[in-house]
Amino acid sequence: MSLKDLARAALAKSCPSVPVPSRGTVGHQGRTDAHTISERDKPIASRNTASPAGTIGTLGTNGTVGTTGTGVTRQPVFETLPPSPEPDAYTLAEREALAADRCPPVFLTAWARLQLVRPRWALEGEWREAIDGAGRFLDQWGDDAVAIGWPADEIFDRHGLAFALMGANVRALGPHHADLDDGRRFMRRY
Repeated sequence: MSLKDLARAALAKSCPSVPVPSRGTVGHQGRTDAHTISERDKPIASRNTASPAGTIGTLGTNGTVGTTGTGVTRQPVFETLPPSPEPDAYTLAEREALAADRCPPVFLTAWARLQLVRPRWALEGEWREAIDGAGRFLDQWGDDAVAIGWPADEIFDRHGLAFALMGANVRALGPHHADLDDGRRFMRRY
């Protein structure tokens, strides 16, 4: 008996409700043999359902992607997250007023929103570091960024400069890029 077979037997014995992949090549998600796993032991999403042929993200009977079979369709995490809540108008206006003397008006609403609402996709530490980095950027380069045409989304969005800084400072700013003091270059997306 091979090591794989021993592992399969141990898994089947210790977790009888978990489908055990049958033999296959490395990298296959494996098919499950119908006679070893009852209908009630299958994940709910795969009970009495057939995935349409060619669907990306489904595992087929032989473990290949895109084939019809007993596999479960997996949803990407980012598609299941609801959007971040919007701050109420009063709180947003208050935050904008606090920053109005130091922040260019073009960036004011995006800067206030970043400070008030952590994006659901960002970890707490990443969000706080993005706030800190955006504040340093606006203090040093805010007026220059407006003059050369940087839009707010290139600074404050998910793939914007604020989240790319990660503790670094901008040492040079151009219309298409920002050079950071740690040697990296942030390129605008357009």
